[in-house]
Amino acid sequence: MKIKLLSLLLFISFHCLSQDNSFTFYGKIIDSVNIVKNVNVINLNTKKGTFSDDEGNFNIYVSINDTLQISSIGYVTKKIPILKLHSQKTKHLIFLKEYTTTLAEVIIKKNKLSGSLLLDIKKTPKDSIGEIVRNVVSSIKKLDFNAISKTPISIDEAHLTKASVIRLPNYFEGVGTKLGGNSKPYQSLIEKNQKVTSIADKILSEFGKDFFFEKLKIPQEKYHQFISFCSYSKIYEMHKKGEILALIEFLTSESKNYLKIMSE
Repeated sequence: MKIKLLSLLLFISFHCLSQDNSFTFYGKIIDSVNIVKNVNVINLNTKKGTFSDDEGNFNIYVSINDTLQISSIGYVTKKIPILKLHSQKTKHLIFLKEYTTTLAEVIIKKNKLSGSLLLDIKKTPKDSIGEIVRNVVSSIKKLDFNAISKTPISIDEAHLTKASVIRLPNYFEGVGTKLGGNSKPYQSLIEKNQKVTSIADKILSEFGKDFFFEKLKIPQEKYHQFISFCSYSKIYEMHKKGEILALIEFLTSESKNYLKIMSE
């Protein structure tokens, strides 16, 4: 009988002690400026949890020596060990620290961009033709010109082997000496000269002076003469069809013949 009474007293004492160690934890969560709602609050010992409401308030059942974990996106996670002094307060104010990241330094260089994509695209220089010219010239430098010079000449290239005098056409030849003569041949020659000059100026503008005067070594004052030396109709057709690479190779080949004849 005494043993039963002793066991009952121990059970009652333990139960009372357990009640003293357990209590409801009331808290309010804020950061440096505002209240923080929807914060996740978990008792790591019991694995039970709750969330803070729109006012930042929450309550959760805890015991002494439990640990509360307070976490939310954008904030540093905080852990609070439950001590006896927490049971003596009616409400606890919990501060959360905002999570900050340090970005690498970005150096912005000065530019002339306006900020408008359409306008800035138009201002961007396009040098596609210049790039093609540089690539072709680089390829030409690697060619074996001694082997090329020994290549048999075809019928359509026969005119390149004999050219006693290199000069611009005299558009007055064959017109006649009388003022009252037929002016149609003269007018036709003028129109042809204008076409040659027009296509020559256009090609010079597109390919650049460096290509003709530096790469091909054509004297600047002989440029139009060089275009006249080449097959005008062939140049016109290749340019019209957009065959840029073929035209560059043709002009490069013709420049060798032209300079060779000029030196003789």
